[in-house]
Amino acid sequence: GDGPAGGATGDGPALAAGPAAGSCADGAAAGGGPAPGADVAIGSRYVAGGAIDPGLHAGRRLLSRWGNRFARSIGGVRGVRDCTAGFKAIRADALRAARVEDIPVRGHAFQVVLLHRLLDAGARVVEEPIRFRERRRGQAKLGVGSIVEFFFRVWWLRLAGGRRRRR
Repeated sequence: GDGPAGGATGDGPALAAGPAAGSCADGAAAGGGPAPGADVAIGSRYVAGGAIDPGLHAGRRLLSRWGNRFARSIGGVRGVRDCTAGFKAIRADALRAARVEDIPVRGHAFQVVLLHRLLDAGARVVEEPIRFRERRRGQAKLGVGSIVEFFFRVWWLRLAGGRRRRR
């Protein structure tokens, strides 16, 4: 296939993604693979030891907090504190099981839909603390269209069902 899982082989990390490949985070999860026994490692701002740069715009901090609460309560993504994290390392087998090439969204909604699919496929997720800071270069891609897509896609997860909603 043409998606990220298409060329992945074995059980090592197939996808290690994040804004500007780590330019916005410090921490073990920002550059490593999943821990032994885990399928997914998330660089999390919202676990013990994780943090958000206090200089980050208050509106972005608020959107992040509420977006994560919304993903957990409405989208049914249980057991993960940072559902919208962009820093992930995912084992190839887990990525293939999540059918990433069939995810019909982009942007911030993609992170939640991917995580939902990984959990539905039985992936074991660990969160490692990162310190998230303001970008050094470029601009955040969070616009009104991205927020609207996020809102509707998270509701779509709830209405479409799936194992995670009931846990």
